[in-house]
Amino acid sequence: MKILDFEPLKEKSTQEPKLESWEIYEFDKIGRIISYQVFRSDSTPVTGGSRFYYSSKGPVQHQENFDLKGNLQSRTDFTYDKKERLLKSRTMAGGKETSLKEISYDPKKPISNTKITYYGKAVMQNSIDSLDEKGRIVMMTDYLPNGALKGKLGYVYDKKGNEILQEWYNSEGQLFQFYKKTYNERNEEILNERFEIVAGEPVKSSSEIRYEYLYDSLGNQSQVSVKTGNMIYIKKVIVTYPNKK
Repeated sequence: MKILDFEPLKEKSTQEPKLESWEIYEFDKIGRIISYQVFRSDSTPVTGGSRFYYSSKGPVQHQENFDLKGNLQSRTDFTYDKKERLLKSRTMAGGKETSLKEISYDPKKPISNTKITYYGKAVMQNSIDSLDEKGRIVMMTDYLPNGALKGKLGYVYDKKGNEILQEWYNSEGQLFQFYKKTYNERNEEILNERFEIVAGEPVKSSSEIRYEYLYDSLGNQSQVSVKTGNMIYIKKVIVTYPNKK
């Protein structure tokens, strides 16, 4: 699959969009991504790309990222429990650990603990996560290294599993902004609205994002238009189907 990314245009512009870059995705027979690479409009690669490796029909086991000369730049390994829940992801580059994500799950309560560390020192996240019956995070409570509250992030889902509300809380535990998301009948996001809390009341921000889609004869996405402010960002999707024998 190829995704063409075009330079942004003003909403009422009559100009043809200019190609900025394009992305190539390759998938296996059951739809899992196995490679990814980005190219500039002149077809020169931005990086050497990424490859993903799996065992049997399970989740990704490791990811390799390459530089422009084809040399291995970094590798991320993933570890899961028997329920295929992520336990650890570890990224190595140049023989050093650049990031580590560790998740532990309470065997009796719908709670997990997540810790993300960069370069073995900088703790970016140290949270207690409340989970729903499907294992999705409904409230992430993040703490600073000294144990003080850093902030909270809440999630609400609809019956189809779409995330429809995201609530952000500050270090005092007070709601200061939230995002509302709307989807079409295909479960594709069509509207993302941001609200700020001003004097205790929600005030809608002007920075909403709208999505519009076009489809090919098989019903797959062929174009995505993202509108924010007075600008439009267009992505065109070109799908190559395997030949049937």
